[in-house]
Amino acid sequence: ARVGHHATGNQPQNSEVNLLWCKTLDLLDCMESEGVLRDSFTFSSAISTCGAAGRWEEAMHLINTMKADGDRGIKPNRFAYTSAITACGNSGEWEPALKLFNDMKLDGLQPDLVSYNALIGAGMTANQPEQVFGLWDEMLQPNKDKIAPDIVTLTEVIGTLDRATGKINRDRADKVFSDAVKLGIILRQDSLDSSWEVDLSGMSFPVARAACRFIFCRLVEEMKKDKVQTVRDFSLITGASRMREYVREVLRDELNPAIYCVVPKSEQGTLVVKEKVVKNYIDGHL
Repeated sequence: ARVGHHATGNQPQNSEVNLLWCKTLDLLDCMESEGVLRDSFTFSSAISTCGAAGRWEEAMHLINTMKADGDRGIKPNRFAYTSAITACGNSGEWEPALKLFNDMKLDGLQPDLVSYNALIGAGMTANQPEQVFGLWDEMLQPNKDKIAPDIVTLTEVIGTLDRATGKINRDRADKVFSDAVKLGIILRQDSLDSSWEVDLSGMSFPVARAACRFIFCRLVEEMKKDKVQTVRDFSLITGASRMREYVREVLRDELNPAIYCVVPKSEQGTLVVKEKVVKNYIDGHL
């Protein structure tokens, strides 16, 4: 079956990328015309090119072409499906991405971490907080392939929930962050983070926002359980960047009672919450 071009006006218009996927599809057609065998690797590479360009309709067409050529031993593999999901995600096409994910399972292919992250990325682009949260929970279930979320998963899931409105999505984001801490994805016990100093500088803004809520909630819980005997100054490493002012706003405007912090002259990339302010916050929740 010939591949051909299936361009629409809704696709990305980067000229260099467009040229690449056009040449890729032309090459597939040339192979067909010349009688050169096209195998799963050939199609998967072409789908990957479409994925990078966000050409979701072409990627779907290639998947269907592979299925039609199944009698010649050509079937979509996990890489092909995942690349096609990425193409849909880059174009904000949630339903086709979800269908590909489910088709992959029906074909007996277990999605791996990259597959899940591709679908979650599609959900993030298409603003599907409930679906994305469901995928996070699905990844936490015991499975024989030991698939578990990573920092990419965490960043995209919390980014999706943070962008959505309503208390339910904030609560979901808090649960996801708490799950990630338990899994050792973030705020790892073997890191330099301690009970009184946490590095937020490598986090996305939404993840840092969730981290602020988690950190001070954990501090209150530890105080209630007598795990913390003495209150001290609390340091948040943010880097001397926009992150510093963003975290300052979160602490001041979103936590109750409000938390105010200072920037030491010798450490411009650090926010310090003074002992008195920390104690006032804890007392407000005891």
